[in-house]
Amino acid sequence: MVLKTMSSNEVKQRWGSVMSTVKVPEDAVDVESHGKPQPAVISFKRFQKLRELEKVEHREGVLRRLREIEARYDGRSDDLTEEQIEELAVRAGREINRAVAERRRKRTTDVSGS
Repeated sequence: MVLKTMSSNEVKQRWGSVMSTVKVPEDAVDVESHGKPQPAVISFKRFQKLRELEKVEHREGVLRRLREIEARYDGRSDDLTEEQIEELAVRAGREINRAVAERRRKRTTDVSGS
């Protein structure tokens, strides 16, 4: 695995070299500006792997939280009707959808505002 460190000016001047370097999925170019790490340039294949790992990590976190909730509330809904349980599930789903939409909106705003 090759990790090159280049200044942002070098990257601008040698973009072709940067692209050649990152064609190898294991290689990357770390871009610095004024001696501080900035973005890294990686292959699209490596980017896809990172995104997949993030998705798996997110799913595992959600499942872990659901199991924690299930453990806390186990047996608490025995006195609820099916309709009440369904209504609670629908309400929870709506809250989750709102939270996801808000997070996406914030992420889009953060990216466009940067």
